Amino acid sequence: MKVSKLIIAAAATIFTATTFAAYSPSHYVERVYFQSANSNSIVGESTRFCSGTYYNTGSTTLYFSELRIACDNKF
Repeated sequence: MKVSKLIIAAAATIFTATTFAAYSPSHYVERVYFQSANSNSIVGESTRFCSGTYYNTGSTTLYFSELRIACDNKF
């Protein structure tokens, strides 16, 4: 009985780890959105963290500045 629970727990851990590694973002991405191409007026911001969490405020437009930093997805 204990062995089967141990095997199930190990399988669940391996599944979770491989799923996270396969579907987690490869980069931290931060964007600042501007009103127009020639504008310095910020209308929104968005951030995608390495954990997969996404944070967004304001509006998104076609005009943005982006910062990308590679995630270290090692366990």
